[in-house]
Amino acid sequence: MATTLSDDALQAFRSGDRNLAQDALGHVVNRAARLMAEANRQRLTEFWKDLAAAHYEAEGMELAPELREERGYLEAVVHLTKAVRDLSDDLEAIEKVKKCVHGPAILAALKDEGTVRHGELADRLGISAPSLTQAMRALADSRTVTSTVHGKFKYFSLTSLGSVVAERLKNGPSAGPPCIGHLPENGASRMPIERLFQEALSEAEQHKYVESENAGHDVGGEAIDDWQRRHWTDWLRHRWVEHLMGLRCWEEFEVWRFGRLRALFPDQEPLLAELADKVRSGAENADILWWAAMTDRDIRLVVSILTEMDTHRIRFTQLAGDWAAASSPCGGLDFARLESELDLSLV
Repeated sequence: MATTLSDDALQAFRSGDRNLAQDALGHVVNRAARLMAEANRQRLTEFWKDLAAAHYEAEGMELAPELREERGYLEAVVHLTKAVRDLSDDLEAIEKVKKCVHGPAILAALKDEGTVRHGELADRLGISAPSLTQAMRALADSRTVTSTVHGKFKYFSLTSLGSVVAERLKNGPSAGPPCIGHLPENGASRMPIERLFQEALSEAEQHKYVESENAGHDVGGEAIDDWQRRHWTDWLRHRWVEHLMGLRCWEEFEVWRFGRLRALFPDQEPLLAELADKVRSGAENADILWWAAMTDRDIRLVVSILTEMDTHRIRFTQLAGDWAAASSPCGGLDFARLESELDLSLV
């Protein structure tokens, strides 16, 4: 299918018809978005190679200015697809390193020291030479470590992928600040821990009040159900972003994820704010990646931030309990059941 899409795009460029080119590129973008969502490395690689070949051929064409712009869009999709493909490599390598005994420690040492001799690295880590050799075989399979031989000695260093993985492992769960901590803008203040479902109930009750006022009578539990159907999904996305940005701390989300985006990307505040706004507005990852490509953003950085946001992993469920009959802010809500139904155990 990817070959057909590339052929269609090339045929559109040859025809000189901008509308035809836009239509062909629309199909290319939709296909790219589906493959990105699947995160299948093999299919992404095949698609990327096919698009790259098509773009190379299109680069040799004499095109009108408006078609040169469309060719630029094709180039953006090529770079975007490769960035997502590379990210899948990163994630696969991270899992392999985690499974390797001494793997994270070896990568951390190499990141700090650069190129290190086999014996020196074993002594520094306090492990035997045979154990280090076994670990290095596993790390070589993950493509995170490379070796060179000088005389009688073997030296190890990180690959470019290894440097990325070492940095991501360095910023592990412990890097995220706890909810009970000092607010950046006021060192004397304490961040309160709020209850997600209690706040949701309050929002739904407010919706019920407004609907009842408009109807001239108490509309009852139907308004609560209406709020859940119309607003719960977007509302939950908003709260998730608040938690990750360190703006509000929600008890039902993992504590170590509070403020994690700012901890991992301390120098990217403007970009974080832009991405957070897009997620709150309902944009999906494919929409945001396309925006990043069109605005000449650092695609790899944007993909890394979206991976940490992980919004697509939250599966939404209906709020349980009889809200209309709740006699207290939390009355009628089964928090244990709700927490088990929500898939919030994000990797």
